[in-house]
Amino acid sequence: MIRSMLKGVVRAGVRKAREWVKEESEDGDFHRDAFAYPYLNALFRSILSRNPSARARPQYAWGVVQGVHLARNLAIERVSVIELGVAGGIGLMALEQVAESVEEQLRVHIDVHGFDAGTGLPKPRDYRDCPNLYSEASAQDQSYPRPCERYHPAVCPQ
Repeated sequence: MIRSMLKGVVRAGVRKAREWVKEESEDGDFHRDAFAYPYLNALFRSILSRNPSARARPQYAWGVVQGVHLARNLAIERVSVIELGVAGGIGLMALEQVAESVEEQLRVHIDVHGFDAGTGLPKPRDYRDCPNLYSEASAQDQSYPRPCERYHPAVCPQ
């Protein structure tokens, strides 16, 4: 008896929560909100739903959305986003696609830059370098194509 009552209460709570989330995402009028987060969350969800690269690297999308929204509010017309340690360039291409989506929505121009020394990881010095996860030059050991070969040849010196 108590168990069935508890199930009913939990189900009703879950139903209300689903309705609340659905209302928030369908509302679209964010002018009455005291904070930017409902708008940014909706923008983030829309970018993830339309962009497979953003789904693969949601941390890129969230960081770009937050930074570009701040730039827009500070009346900054152009920002740069960077990836350090480009390796094969997959993340850099994902960052470019995320930047295009955010640029379209927030109307702030985004320059995307990627940097890589091409030598892989340095030798771990202590436990904080996570030697159990990463080894020296592990990125160098991979046979990645040079990322700049996908872009403009002037970007990559021979």
